[in-house]
Amino acid sequence: MSYNDWEIVQLEKLIELQIDNRGRNPEKYYSNSRYPVIDNYLIKNQKHPNLKEANRYIDQHTFDNFLRGHVKKGDVLITLVGNGIGNLTTCSTCECAIIQNTLGLRSNVRMTNDFLYYSLLNKQDTIKKFDRGSSQPSIRKTDLLSMEIEVPPILEQKAIANILSSFDDKIEVN
Repeated sequence: MSYNDWEIVQLEKLIELQIDNRGRNPEKYYSNSRYPVIDNYLIKNQKHPNLKEANRYIDQHTFDNFLRGHVKKGDVLITLVGNGIGNLTTCSTCECAIIQNTLGLRSNVRMTNDFLYYSLLNKQDTIKKFDRGSSQPSIRKTDLLSMEIEVPPILEQKAIANILSSFDDKIEVN
């Protein structure tokens, strides 16, 4: 593998869409409904959150009318506020929601979502240094998006992400 053709690019230039529902809190949550809310405690630096551990859900009306943005399968989620700042996961389904303290990132054509996930996971020490919170840990979205990422060609991204995903799959099975 050659690093000669890798670029260094600001994260914001690799993002097609930011899913940011921070500050949005529905009037009512449910203990079981169609759409689980991926809260911070579910974001554990594992490829996918365990949605069976979700304890808050929203209904169809809230999902359709209240949220500013919706996550899709493969989107990268990062905790920006509270315990576990900088923790990452990816969506395993479109049938879920993020609300407060979490930012969703969907990469553009220059980067795959899987490679984005592993790149950010590799840069967690840098991400955690963005903490500006006084009463609780907090990362500004602008600091995160200004971070530089190493970007190989798409075929290399896919190959690297496939290898790392296979390790994650084996770990999950064990």
